[in-house]
Amino acid sequence: MIFLVRVRGWGVLVPVVVVFAIFAALLIGRAFHIQPQDAVAFRVAVAGLTSGAILWFVDHRIREGSGYVSYDAETDQPVVEDEDTSPFFGFPMQMWAIALPVIGLILAVAMWVSR
Repeated sequence: MIFLVRVRGWGVLVPVVVVFAIFAALLIGRAFHIQPQDAVAFRVAVAGLTSGAILWFVDHRIREGSGYVSYDAETDQPVVEDEDTSPFFGFPMQMWAIALPVIGLILAVAMWVSR
């Protein structure tokens, strides 16, 4: 089976940011000397929150300069039309910025409850 990854434009940053957030969570976990039984859940929560925050700011920075100006034929007023410049698996980067922290927190709570 062929698994196609739909990445266009800046959407390739989503997995890069997630990997970076995982390494940041490892370093933060070591810096705060988290107990071993809580370490994995803490790192999952921190990685989710960190990746969501980074993707949110990166997406807003990318969208700041994207789009093009067209003119309305009836009113002759400029209309700025945004391009979707950052999809990953068909979902925009801003959706990943919301979904990753939610997924991370759900997994962390599930890990804390199950121990």
